[in-house]
Amino acid sequence: MPKTLIKYSYLLLLYPFLILTIGINYYTDKSFAPERVFFLYGFFYFFTYFISNRRFISIYINCIYMISVLLAFIELAYVSLYKERVTSSTAFILMETNTEETKEYLLEYFSVEQLSWLLLFVIPSYFILRGVIKLVEEMTFLEALKAIKCDLKMLLSNVVVQKIKRFRAAVNANYFRKILFGLVVLFLGISIYIKDNHHNYFALFQLHSGYNEYLLEKEKYKANFTGELPAKIKTSLRNETGEDVDETYVLIIGESSTRRHFGIYDYYRPTTPKLNQLKNELAIFNDVISPHSHTIPSLGKVLTFGNRENPNEKYKGSVVQLMKSAGFKTYWISNQVPIGINETMVSMIAQAADYTHYTNLGGKKELRSLDERVLPFFKKVLKDKSTNKKFIIVHLLGTHTNYKNRYPEPYSKFKGQVKTPFPSEGVFETINEYDNAVLYNDYIVSEIITSVKAVADKADEKAFALYFSDHGEDVYETVQFTGHSESIGSIPMFEVPFVCWTNSQSDLKRMQSFSARPYMTDDLIFSLADLAGIDFDGMDFERSIFNDSFKVRDRIIRGNINYNSLAK
Repeated sequence: MPKTLIKYSYLLLLYPFLILTIGINYYTDKSFAPERVFFLYGFFYFFTYFISNRRFISIYINCIYMISVLLAFIELAYVSLYKERVTSSTAFILMETNTEETKEYLLEYFSVEQLSWLLLFVIPSYFILRGVIKLVEEMTFLEALKAIKCDLKMLLSNVVVQKIKRFRAAVNANYFRKILFGLVVLFLGISIYIKDNHHNYFALFQLHSGYNEYLLEKEKYKANFTGELPAKIKTSLRNETGEDVDETYVLIIGESSTRRHFGIYDYYRPTTPKLNQLKNELAIFNDVISPHSHTIPSLGKVLTFGNRENPNEKYKGSVVQLMKSAGFKTYWISNQVPIGINETMVSMIAQAADYTHYTNLGGKKELRSLDERVLPFFKKVLKDKSTNKKFIIVHLLGTHTNYKNRYPEPYSKFKGQVKTPFPSEGVFETINEYDNAVLYNDYIVSEIITSVKAVADKADEKAFALYFSDHGEDVYETVQFTGHSESIGSIPMFEVPFVCWTNSQSDLKRMQSFSARPYMTDDLIFSLADLAGIDFDGMDFERSIFNDSFKVRDRIIRGNINYNSLAK
């Protein structure tokens, strides 16, 4: 670096935030005030004012700068994928993501675009740090300021220059005065920063805030979902079918599956051949959406008493507790990683079940944990003779990214070019992998349904099996993106399959007549209770898609957007 420019190296320490600012403005339409972040790192760099050892100053500045590059790149990578800045809700996603999922996400989403941004951070930073190190070796902080002052002398009057000179001389008259001045400047800066809430705009603060919210939410889940229903709800429960009737009810929870890629929903590829064979025995609902595009907020409503209008009602209890209180033996079989059995919010809901089994405990060997692993345990539970009333939840990995890990090789049927507004070889490959995952998911869901059908017919039981997905997925259909994100919030991310089999012909015929009803799955607990013939204090038949009293309501997604108007 030319000697005349070395004195400006300190100013170049803000380079990472310049790139971050450009990236955020490029990817989003939201305002970003970079000076709020500059201000924070300015505090950290200002501490060199109190350090006299030049080698230590060099090491300190290098560490702070590299941390700033890392954090800026991570935030920009997030923004480039999800078109929004890091928020407190990001912490929920990170805390509920296990190591294997993280690896899959990195493999799926780290692209040439991400690499280009990384190089844009790293290469100039190498020369910037070289300049700063040279500056530290040749000049003190004050000497650098003096050199810059000389460059600016032409812009200032001699009177101003003299005043600055006298003030600096007075400050440096003794060490105590210098330290006092530095502390006053630091105190005033921090006070202004905190008073105006500038720290709220820093990504790490958002993550820290979200982490605290996450821990609080987990405590609420532990307190409300691992025991029995509150007495005021439990005492009003009654099973209308009677104690002598044998009943087996199954809830199949899919993952990241949009109905737009299902053959039974008129997708142009035959991705659901087995469900097509059962089509006359199924009620296929054509206008069902999830309340959110992420698992935790979605299932936090779907599996509890909470819904959009009354989100805090979820703390009253879950569908597992409701069915237990109605006299059912409850089972939870999952191919999702529980992260230590007791750690995820969904697994806390599962804890209330009488029987829980996880086929996927994480680790490298579980990277391709296929959903067929749940079938032996499910079939074993179906034959459980210890009770005549069973409620079974099967939680699948479904079509969760990385799609190629969701199916075995024999299901790699779809290849070549596909229909998409974003044609490229990489996009074709991703869509083919997703459709193959849907094809395999079709086998799993149909196998569960036919197993229930076989046992129910043999034992003369009343039975149903309801399948839906926690949320959808956009696979290069409406945006140049694959996955799900609340900030992008495209329609396929909310549109989910909702399919019910029952051995009651009268119920089936009635449900088939309701197939066009617009519905959001945050009311599922009312629909399940209605279908199972259960009543409870607070039961609302107007929220049951299976009931004659059902009323259409506004389906609000992404905070304040009416899905019905968005879909048009």
